[in-house]
Amino acid sequence: MALIPPGEEPICFIHCDMSKDMVQDVIFLFRKFRQKFQRLEDIASVIRKTFDFKYGPLWTALIGLHFTAHVTYEPGHYVQFYAGQLGFVLYRSHNSLFRVKLYEAEASYLFRSYKKKKRRKVIGGKLQKRKKPKKKKPKKKKPTKE
Repeated sequence: MALIPPGEEPICFIHCDMSKDMVQDVIFLFRKFRQKFQRLEDIASVIRKTFDFKYGPLWTALIGLHFTAHVTYEPGHYVQFYAGQLGFVLYRSHNSLFRVKLYEAEASYLFRSYKKKKRRKVIGGKLQKRKKPKKKKPKKKKPTKE
């Protein structure tokens, strides 16, 4: 019995509510990155980021062995299939104005504030603010008596 190389397994669709162009993109990207990456989370991450860039934000990609999913999605933006034993789900969550605004305008701000919070210390169960280093005042020269 010959082994099928990764990325060349036959695709078995479980549910597809997506345009043909999007489905072709998903299959192409899945096969391409299945051969390139060993870690499943890398495959899902790259496909999600590609769809975010090409078709707008709010995409979610799930990948794993022997699983199923039941999610709420935007109509016309869901696909679920198996390639061998590997299951894959890609969907776009509902387009709420708040989430799109947050994604586009405030993502960099949140990332910066997260990095700041990460550096704070927790003492006695309370989050301590970072102390700013005190500026040293230059020493005044004492006049010499002659």
